[in-house]
This record gives sequence, C-alpha cells and structure tokens, in this order.
Amino acid sequence: MLGIKQKKEINHKFTLDLDMLQDLNISPLILDSVWLGLFPDKYKTETIKKLEIKIKELMKTEARLREDRELILKMKKKDINKIIELMGSIDNNEMYIKDNMEFRRNTILKANSDVEELSNNIEKVSNELKETNLLLLKESMEICYNVMKDSKKRLNELEINIEELREKLKKCIEDKAIYENDYEKTYKLMHRMLGKEIIEILDIRYNELEKKNDSGNRN
Repeated sequence: MLGIKQKKEINHKFTLDLDMLQDLNISPLILDSVWLGLFPDKYKTETIKKLEIKIKELMKTEARLREDRELILKMKKKDINKIIELMGSIDNNEMYIKDNMEFRRNTILKANSDVEELSNNIEKVSNELKETNLLLLKESMEICYNVMKDSKKRLNELEINIEELREKLKKCIEDKAIYENDYEKTYKLMHRMLGKEIIEILDIRYNELEKKNDSGNRN
C-alpha cells in the first residue's frame, strides 16, 4: 500500500514526460504483483481504474485474435498436407482430385489473407495495449514519486522529532538520577537524625495532607 496517508485522488506535483517511457518494454502492470500490492482497489485513482479496464479489454481482444489466427494456421496446414497427399494420386479420378486441390488452394489463399489481416489487427491492438500500459505506468510512477517525496519529507520531520525526544529522554534520565540521589541522601539523613518512628509519623501526616489536597482540588 502506498503510504499510511495515501489519498483516493492525488494532486500531482511532479509529472513524467510520456516520451521518456516509449522505449520501455513493460509487461501489463495489472499482472504485476508488486504493482497490485501498491495499488489496491481502494487506493486507485479514477484514471488508474479507467486505464486498468481498458488494458483488460485489450488483453482479451489480443488473446482472441491470436487464437483465431492460430486456428486458421492449423486449418491451412491441413489443407497443405491434403494437397500434397492428392498430388500423389492425381491419376485416379483426376477431375475430382483437381477440383479438390483447387478448392484447397483457394482456401489457403483465403487463409493467407485472413492471417495477414489478423496479424495487422494484432499489431494494432498490441501497440494500443503498450501505449495504454505506458499511460498507466506514467500515472502510477507520478503517484509513487510524489508519495515517495512526501514520505521522505515526513521521515525527515520524524527524525527531527525522534532526536528531540532522545534529548528529552536523556535529560529526564539525568534528572531522575539526580532526584533519586537527593531523595536517598535526604532520607538517610532524616532517618539517622530523627529515627524510624518519627519518620513514619511524618509519612502518615504527609499522606493525610496529600489526600485532603487531592479532595479539595477535585471539589
């Protein structure tokens, strides 16, 4: 998840030039586990959501086109093999064989045309997929960079606070040692001068006075 204070929408401070990314060959970000970890649904901007939907649609289209092309190529291979088979028996029922071979030649020509068209469409979809993925990369990296810079700023602030707290803690420890030393010396002196019984009486009177003061403060 991107930052403990990541917002739903981010006002970009830093922007990337898309031309800087054109030479990158990046797999679809929506399949990247690290990207998914940084951008769970509740932290995706509207732009990211729209690009993600478009990438999914383009991936489905590309997969379907590739399947269609593969199917046509398999059928074309069968036709080629059948023509080779028919050429070996052209003397038997020559007219039927020639018609069959002509039909399969036409089927192969049609397959070549379909394969070429499908290949062109695959290339167009693939290019559009790459462009859309780069747009998603651009949007994501702008967010990452700005969050990273904001995080660095906050880290610096926290380091200053931590250092101040260290100094305060150090001072508190030193003061504690002084007070403990003073208390121990004073107690020993009074105990030696007045004795245990008088000290206990003083402690009882002091505690009673403290209770009265606490009660008065609450009222």
